[in-house]
Amino acid sequence: MEVAGGAGADVHVPYILVHSDREIRRLSHQADIINPITRRILLSAGMSPGMRVLDVGCGAGDVTFLVSEMVGSEGQVIGADRAPAALAAAERRAAAHPIQNVSFREGDPAALSFDRPFDAV
Repeated sequence: MEVAGGAGADVHVPYILVHSDREIRRLSHQADIINPITRRILLSAGMSPGMRVLDVGCGAGDVTFLVSEMVGSEGQVIGADRAPAALAAAERRAAAHPIQNVSFREGDPAALSFDRPFDAV
């Protein structure tokens, strides 16, 4: 997470709840509860089949997988996060399901390079 500090400089602040298995389960449960409103927000924002989407701060992939359903097999979703433990959980979850249009990248999305532009971030 980045927060503004000083004269416009960004200061890195670690995620205080860490990415333990317990925290990832808590976040996943929370995502299940708010999934309907998240879906409505994404639809209102124009999410549609065939889009290429970057999920910034994807964590364990809850929104990434929701967007994956929304963009369908013709679309693509790339989840990016700085936390290796969260990405490992997301990759395990993706491997446990027949999801073909999702991939994950570790690092600061602003510093990562991608081969094509995105329709939504």
